[in-house]
Amino acid sequence: MWRALKSWLTSRRARVVSGTGGTVADMAAHIQGLLDAPMGSSLIVEVSGLEDAFLQFTAGPDRIQIDYPQITAGQVRREAALRKAFGAAGLTPYESRGSDGARFLDCDVPRDATGAAILVQRILESLFGVSASTELRFVGNGPMPAA
Repeated sequence: MWRALKSWLTSRRARVVSGTGGTVADMAAHIQGLLDAPMGSSLIVEVSGLEDAFLQFTAGPDRIQIDYPQITAGQVRREAALRKAFGAAGLTPYESRGSDGARFLDCDVPRDATGAAILVQRILESLFGVSASTELRFVGNGPMPAA
């Protein structure tokens, strides 16, 4: 199932249904929106102004999977920092491959919006220099949280 979801997420034909701007303060609400969405929904958190700066999320019955592609040179350079951020949280990342052979660094985290939001904020700070005021874009194919 996860392999099929990863294939869909990385497909150029994937259709984005909704998206909104915000900051790390909005992270928990968007992750909760993913958890409340139908199975197969996804969330992408993009850092505005940085072309290859984003994390992808899917939710299963008992976990949230964080995917970080290893496609661009910038993404590959950030792999060690991401591994360190996961390790500092006591998590073990693993590598997977998309349907086109693209590498991803993935990590499964507990299905808890608040805990996941705290971790994601730390990751965004260490990988991309995100601060409390950095503009993010939340893009998903499930329902977005109410404003």
